[in-house]
Amino acid sequence: MASTYTMNLVTGAQGKEHITSADDGSLYASMYGTGQYVMHGFTHSLVNSNLIRIAEGDALINGRHCRINHGYVADLQLASGSNGLNRIDLVVITYKKNTESDEKATLDVLTGKATSGTAKAPSYEAGNVLNGDTVVQFPLYRINYTGINMPIVTQLFKPGKSLMEIYQNIMAILIPPVGWIEENTTGNNPSERYPGTSWKLYGVGKFGVCVNASDIDFAKDKTGGAKKINLSTSQMPKHHHITYGHSHEVNKHYHGVEKIYVTTNQGGSHTHKAWYDKDGGGSNKTRYIPGGHTESSDNFIKSSGMHTHDMLIPEHNTKSTATTTKNNSDANTSDSGTGSDITILPPYITLYRWKRVN
Repeated sequence: MASTYTMNLVTGAQGKEHITSADDGSLYASMYGTGQYVMHGFTHSLVNSNLIRIAEGDALINGRHCRINHGYVADLQLASGSNGLNRIDLVVITYKKNTESDEKATLDVLTGKATSGTAKAPSYEAGNVLNGDTVVQFPLYRINYTGINMPIVTQLFKPGKSLMEIYQNIMAILIPPVGWIEENTTGNNPSERYPGTSWKLYGVGKFGVCVNASDIDFAKDKTGGAKKINLSTSQMPKHHHITYGHSHEVNKHYHGVEKIYVTTNQGGSHTHKAWYDKDGGGSNKTRYIPGGHTESSDNFIKSSGMHTHDMLIPEHNTKSTATTTKNNSDANTSDSGTGSDITILPPYITLYRWKRVN
């Protein structure tokens, strides 16, 4: 059953000293974590095979803050290696609580057991101050010995980060890097949300296409395309136009000519002569002998005066039966169309696209 406890106001004035290491330890543990951390420093240098030097730094052991003061170092003695033997030592921070008023932290070297086989690291106190453990050890370095050779030092902790470093890391995650693209519908420059950055509109009036390194048309930062195009003859789909063979019929019909009178023009006065031959007695004969030998001295036909001749052209109709004209061959139609540009824009929606440039 849990014990009943009155609320403890740690940072409130009480007229006496009342803030304990447990109070601060609890606060640090809640802020930074309940584990064991090197916040900064505690770097090492191996001076020689028998001396390791630990630089200044700050560490937390379950909320308990321990440090090597600024400007100081800790030199720790190491046992020498043994010829033909292997060994592993540990450099640890040891927290120890003797009483409520007696707590301390020290840097210690835990020496392992030398062996001709595979060496093992020495055991250490892996407790938790928050659970009431009075001794807790935090391993910093493992030191491997092989015979009398120079030992090899391996760091066992991951350095923690300060609040500023954490803030910077968070901002590095939250603030997009240079070259980043953001879109919005408001038109607000992203520099308003990310102080200290510069952004410019990117790809104004253009669609975005993922880079394709194997296609020169879509190489990095490549632009192209058009809103409208005009198809050339070679770009048009293959097609043709045909007028199929057909016939035209003409119905049965007539063409009429009305009855008319015509009159010849008048001719002038004239005579007609003839050839004649003589009979056996030498007398002139009046018979006409075509191809005769002698032309008569007188006109054979007397002169006739100026006159005309009338002629009647009777009314009549031309006659026709129904006929059909036919064309059995195909024909091509004439050109059509105006050659205007065609729009190739797909459905779209406009956004503001920004690129971080600084």
